[in-house]
Amino acid sequence: MFSRAQVRRVLQWVPGKQRLGVYRFLPFFFVLGGTMEWIMIKVRVGKETFYDVYRRKASERQYQRRLEEASETKLQQSINSAHPEDSSVAIFGFVLMLLSPGPVSGHFTGWTAA
Repeated sequence: MFSRAQVRRVLQWVPGKQRLGVYRFLPFFFVLGGTMEWIMIKVRVGKETFYDVYRRKASERQYQRRLEEASETKLQQSINSAHPEDSSVAIFGFVLMLLSPGPVSGHFTGWTAA
């Protein structure tokens, strides 16, 4: 490997230290990032590029998510169709609980002045 002194000496050779400081390395990393993007778009490993694999995986995830949503919808519909009156009563009770001014004691007693 390289020693710290060797790395420091190589980094000192990069021009622009006075004017740009540590930002003088920015063009190097910009070119490195562009090169990586070009490789991911153009270079094929086997029959696929990086983006081919990415699109395929994203499509598979979307398909699985739609299957899960469809199964959850079917499950919810089967629950509602089995006891439609129970689910509406439960929803009505939940809404009443949310709208009540205080603890639910069986009946509304009105607002109390402090």
